[in-house]
Amino acid sequence: MHGPDAKQEEGERRWAEAADLLEGVIRLCHETHGADFADFVLEAVEARDWGKAFGLASSFWRFDLFVLLAPHMTHDERREQLAEIWSTCDGCIWPWRKVALAYLRQVGYIGDLPRPDAPLTLYRGVSTSRHRLGLSWSASADKARHFVRAFGRGPNMGGFVYRAIAPPDAILAAFDDRGEKEYVVDPTLLRDVKRVEVVAPQELEN
Repeated sequence: MHGPDAKQEEGERRWAEAADLLEGVIRLCHETHGADFADFVLEAVEARDWGKAFGLASSFWRFDLFVLLAPHMTHDERREQLAEIWSTCDGCIWPWRKVALAYLRQVGYIGDLPRPDAPLTLYRGVSTSRHRLGLSWSASADKARHFVRAFGRGPNMGGFVYRAIAPPDAILAAFDDRGEKEYVVDPTLLRDVKRVEVVAPQELEN
């Protein structure tokens, strides 16, 4: 269909998408920080000031906001913002791992560490073995243990450290701006994934 009717339908479709986006932002911000804060984030979103929107967001739901906003960004904006926020997202990315992996593949290699040209030995600390094949690993076993301590606290809860070999094509991003030597990987391409340490609950108290 062409002509005025087609333009009207396209306009209505875009308006509906924008309304859904704004409703989602309002709900996310209102639930976490209240109505006034939601207004500040909405202003940034409506101005397409993505950096300001993410800067206002708590690190614990910053990636949730990225998932909400990413479809409305250009490719270059997604790449820039993903590189900017990844290492500052302290919330759990696990529920979004498939979405995150798709965007990481789409934008190309990002990060402040050079892309390796040889396989790397990486480590991942988890509180439950079902999370062993996540996206974020570290070149440091000590940093992996740190994440067991960070996320494994609780009654009778310990954790595990896993080791894997990551070929260069498995590595999608790498960051060391927080001293974590973090390598973001496509877990389906990892080799020789093995549990190398069990962290006892009492060790988390130290």
